[in-house]
Amino acid sequence: MSEELKPDSGKAAAPGIITGVAAVFFNFIVLKENRVVEGTGHRLFQSTSPWLWGLILLLLLIVFLMCRLKNLSGTLMDRTLKGAGIVLMGLTLLALSQWGIIYPIDQYPYGRISPSTGAWLLLLSSYLLINAGGGTGQSRGEKLLHILPWILISFFVFSGSLSDLGIFKEFENEKRRFRTELGGHLYITLRSVSQAVIIGIPMGILAWKNKKTTASIFGVINSLQTIPSLALFGLLIPPLAWLSFRYPALREMGFKGVGQTPAIIALTLYALLPIVRNTYTSLSVIEDRLLDAGRGMGMTPGQLFFRIELPIGLPVILSGIRVAMVQTTGNATVAALIGAGGLGFFVFRGLEQAAPDLILMGVIPIMLLVIVLDKLMGLLVKLFTPKGLETLYDSI
Repeated sequence: MSEELKPDSGKAAAPGIITGVAAVFFNFIVLKENRVVEGTGHRLFQSTSPWLWGLILLLLLIVFLMCRLKNLSGTLMDRTLKGAGIVLMGLTLLALSQWGIIYPIDQYPYGRISPSTGAWLLLLSSYLLINAGGGTGQSRGEKLLHILPWILISFFVFSGSLSDLGIFKEFENEKRRFRTELGGHLYITLRSVSQAVIIGIPMGILAWKNKKTTASIFGVINSLQTIPSLALFGLLIPPLAWLSFRYPALREMGFKGVGQTPAIIALTLYALLPIVRNTYTSLSVIEDRLLDAGRGMGMTPGQLFFRIELPIGLPVILSGIRVAMVQTTGNATVAALIGAGGLGFFVFRGLEQAAPDLILMGVIPIMLLVIVLDKLMGLLVKLFTPKGLETLYDSI
């Protein structure tokens, strides 16, 4: 990264600083005597030790003053903002932990402590400051800064210091059910995307090979995207219920009006668009001179496809599968409404019972799944990118 002055660094950090300061004026935690009663809100300076909330405010002040300096190099400013964001995240998690909260939760056997607006704003502030620091370089120190937030979160989660928070108490009560629903969510997602890949890639190749079919193929899959997920689930229930009633063998195979079958069919249909579109695009943009060179070497159409067209287009196709994977992981949440299970079970159960901690027990793992699957697919894209095209596909 260049060592030139970066006059816009202060502007990049401004949203994070403003968000962090705003957190002071909102409730930091909500304390409930049990799960169902309405809790009482407590601000940061009411719920944590003075030295802890004082450190948080001091850190925000230091970042503000450093952003006003004009003689800091770009690299130093980036590392300062990233480091400040990581420290702020650690202090926020510390304030939510057993070591930071000053209220004796032991007095309430069924008590709950839930993060409130102020806590979420401080975590958002730390995220904004980390990202205001720009991209991660290749040095060992910069790579460590990139993974340190995850190390911090893992430490507080697995050390048990956050066990008084409502979401972890809900997890202890629903541990076995959580594992079941997590496995179900992964199964629905991976099976839907796998089926979409098997159907979508040939459709994309057909749309590319036969221009007469292009409009009709994209017309159908674009139309499917306009149907709300709940409506599509509802449309699938009657025919699948009739088939399972009419043919018992199908019912024994799992074809039912409700459950995983309609959910997987609907999610497969939703996942088709990015896969078909990227397959078609990846093959359409290959330069004719590359194909002419292959023909000049005596390659057959099949050899041209597998040795030139597919290797060049594969990173774009995989990026379409990556989009479909992320999209399907989120959409699978709604499948719980028709008895398909998944982490959406906790989301809708929490909505029914007005239990925010139960909602978070479904939402946060879904977000983590999206991040993990996206990163894994990103690594797969890089793995299958030809060396000569690495620069071209860096942005994928």
